[in-house]
Amino acid sequence: MSESVLDFSIALALTVTNGTTGVNVTSALALSPSQPGVASADGRLQASLVGELMPYRALPVLTSQMLLLPTASSLDAALANHPEKWLLLPTSMVTLDGSECDKVGTAFTAFRFQAGGCGRVVGACLGSQIGQLAAADDARMKQGLDPLYYVARYLPKGANNTIRAAGGQYSLALPVMQIQSSIVTVEVAADSVRFTVNAAPGKVRTESRAAHSRV
Repeated sequence: MSESVLDFSIALALTVTNGTTGVNVTSALALSPSQPGVASADGRLQASLVGELMPYRALPVLTSQMLLLPTASSLDAALANHPEKWLLLPTSMVTLDGSECDKVGTAFTAFRFQAGGCGRVVGACLGSQIGQLAAADDARMKQGLDPLYYVARYLPKGANNTIRAAGGQYSLALPVMQIQSSIVTVEVAADSVRFTVNAAPGKVRTESRAAHSRV
């Protein structure tokens, strides 16, 4: 996984009433990290995204993780429609050349040349495989616990629209499960702005009651 990028959109709207016709005209803008400065077509409204305040909880860092995607020939074809059950593993749990035991991707070479292979139990060198990790997470979820390797670990319940494909590359879109605060500056043309104060007469009434006690 490459470095993560925070993506969001902030919508702004300015409604101006024509003093002569009484018609309301609304200018709408949208700010985002990819478009931090925008202006309305008439130039009456301008906005800039200054930056983000640090949240109380840090966002997950996945640069040392590897996302495993099901292929078209996967034994479980239905898995392609449930990306929340795709595995997100630390790179230390995956072997790319197949030369290490008990890792995803273990090849015959690691199994064949393991020390004392003839004296080992059945299944030696073949632990921590995809099916075993998925079964362990299924068992945890049935007990009401969070999974350790499923993408669902970072998702609210019921969410599965997390994988986006473009140009042969995949990206993992995880929702931010906390309130984010942004600093935004807004400039409005004030040549026709009116300051209106509505005042209404009123009185504040207080009522006191004497306390009585009985013996």
